[in-house]
Amino acid sequence: MKKKIISIEVLFLILMTTAFFFMSTLYAAEVQIAKVTNEEDKKTVKLVLITDDENGDIVGFRHDSYLENGKLSASESEDLSLLNQGGILLKESGEHRVVVMKSENFANHNGGNIELDTLYNGATGERRSYHMELVRNGDEWELERAQRTVKRIHLKSKKVFLLGTVGIADVKTRGFKGIKP
Repeated sequence: MKKKIISIEVLFLILMTTAFFFMSTLYAAEVQIAKVTNEEDKKTVKLVLITDDENGDIVGFRHDSYLENGKLSASESEDLSLLNQGGILLKESGEHRVVVMKSENFANHNGGNIELDTLYNGATGERRSYHMELVRNGDEWELERAQRTVKRIHLKSKKVFLLGTVGIADVKTRGFKGIKP
């Protein structure tokens, strides 16, 4: 009877892969703070915070784009310092920065005010802002608007006769159980 012996190299590789996976999950967690939809297409964007499990502070931010069929089409990790330095670009069209998430007082240990800066009219360059707050409640993170939890953000299109869609007319937010702020 022959016995199969796992080589030292294979065993080492298995142990290192398991240890790396365990360590990465030990020191980082992901928190989806909101799902963003729009009227132009059936794509969905999920806004995700990456937190340090040791103290729960935010160590990263990612936005994942999903196609209509639910398949991940893009995932972009962003430098958190961009929030306080001109913003994180969430959506662009041509040379236009359509949706930008900004903050003047973001801190990774307690959140801060969040401004969703949107292009209202690309023909004129007019922009509009929608104010929210990233709040830490103990070990939990939430996005709030008018002191209510926001889980969904819907971008309503601004359309002009002959030109079509020129920007974002309004931003609608919804929380748990369909509560509108």
